[in-house]
Amino acid sequence: MKTLGVSTLFPFEDIPLWLGKSRALTALQTRVMPIIQEDIRSVVDAGLKEFESAEMIQALQQLGQAIHGLPQSIVRSSLEQQMRFFVLVVQNRLDDAEEPAPLRDKCAEMIRVFGAVPVLNETVPLPALEFLPSQYVDSAARWATIIWKNPSRDAAKEKIGFFDKRQADGRIASVRLHLIDLDGDDRETGEALSYADADFYAIGNLQADHLQPSENIIYRQLELITAMNIDPILRQAMLDQGKDKGYFIETAAGCFGSKLFFMEYHNCIGNLWFVSTAYGGQKSNRDPIEWFAQQERFGDKFFDAVGGRESINRASILYTTQEGVLLADVARQWFRESYGQEITVAGYVARQIKQPMLARAQKVERRGMKREGVKLMASMVTAEGLLEGDSDASADSGHTSSLASSDAAITPRNLGRMKEVAAEQLPAVKEKVHDAFQGYLEVAKRSRKQGAGKKEIEDKSTREFGFGTGGK
Repeated sequence: MKTLGVSTLFPFEDIPLWLGKSRALTALQTRVMPIIQEDIRSVVDAGLKEFESAEMIQALQQLGQAIHGLPQSIVRSSLEQQMRFFVLVVQNRLDDAEEPAPLRDKCAEMIRVFGAVPVLNETVPLPALEFLPSQYVDSAARWATIIWKNPSRDAAKEKIGFFDKRQADGRIASVRLHLIDLDGDDRETGEALSYADADFYAIGNLQADHLQPSENIIYRQLELITAMNIDPILRQAMLDQGKDKGYFIETAAGCFGSKLFFMEYHNCIGNLWFVSTAYGGQKSNRDPIEWFAQQERFGDKFFDAVGGRESINRASILYTTQEGVLLADVARQWFRESYGQEITVAGYVARQIKQPMLARAQKVERRGMKREGVKLMASMVTAEGLLEGDSDASADSGHTSSLASSDAAITPRNLGRMKEVAAEQLPAVKEKVHDAFQGYLEVAKRSRKQGAGKKEIEDKSTREFGFGTGGK
């Protein structure tokens, strides 16, 4: 029987922080990594029949405990990845084990702690054909022949990015066009829904956000490629699954991912949604499970709806539910159903308050005209009327948003909620209007024609809205 080299490693020595944690961890990695890799190769070459199951179980247990006890670092992440490779090759050869059941249970335990090597998703849906570049089919065929070894969003040569489509006003990312089609306001106000806060924003202020961060996706893709070159069983399984996709290129030096492999996963519309720039900055590249857990609008409510946090399936490169539905698709649908009324109210406020007031403000800022200033004041009065429940200020109250038309109509019964959302929206809108109105007042000051009209506007703005030359 063969003996596992990792059996000689335990316990890992304590990391002497006073000498420098980074240096000590690097030294540990240099010592243990070759031994783990040699054991992985031995299992691949000889199978499990050359090893005692009890020794293999003990080795996996001790290795897992030793790695788990290390401080968080790049070294620990590298060793955790080796642990996933070790479990992979053992799990794929359980039929050769003397006692496969206990060893299978130990592999399952290690996967719960360290995760598993990800595999291909069954499908990677792209933006609809109408939103893809006109030459996409030809480009995809070419990309399937190009090897990419170290892709990233910042790379000079192997640069990952969004597909874009030529429009009359320039090139626009295909994913943005698709998301606008899904989540844009049905009145074509130039705004779309942000899934972080159930509100509408100008398209330019929305990020096409990867729910599962693109850095994480690339890391998982590269891990799969590495694992395919370690384990022939996994390699053949992935080649069979991806044979018509153009994702892999085999050479004498090994198996590599194609440019198409990385680009299509980056542009998967099932992993993208709109979030406002403020929320997008907060989310950054955080794990989506962690991010959901900390968001008031998602949290336990969302996890309960999908079967619990543990029901999120991380077996494939892109996270899915147990039914195989991509996580962003599930989150979008749940969000619209859960906040349908609020989304409709936000859309109504955008059309009836925000858009008219900002349009007037832009005219005031651009023209510096008294007539436009009077119209701006009228818009503000209308907004105040809506907040006070003035039915005359909400003539379009029967409108229903296309995002949740079945259960989110604006009716007298939900005007109370509309008032709450409008109250939340109005301060920010007033701030923008104030800046524009101040510009108008400055122009008026410099004008020789400072009549009663300008004085009346200034007095009214100060009296009713807190606007005027003195501030908000």
